[in-house]
Amino acid sequence: MTETEEEISTTTVEDILMEKKLVLLNDQVNSFEHVILCLVTVLDYTSEQAEQVSLIVHNAGKCIIKTGLFNELEPIYNQLSLYGLTLEIQ
Repeated sequence: MTETEEEISTTTVEDILMEKKLVLLNDQVNSFEHVILCLVTVLDYTSEQAEQVSLIVHNAGKCIIKTGLFNELEPIYNQLSLYGLTLEIQ
């Protein structure tokens, strides 16, 4: 692509309407350290990002950790669920 060419977005209205949220929910089972390790391992979060998310979940009860199409979020949901985290796709 040259400097004068503009990138054309291929996102459609249907894609936007179908976008979902992967939400991490608070539970009384997992430690902060475990949640942080899972987010770093699966989502490539930095330790600082994962720590902030874990604090938000602890204080607010939930936190959106990723957005995207359902078929993109489902494998992440499944993988984090295997680690024992409580999640939902909205």
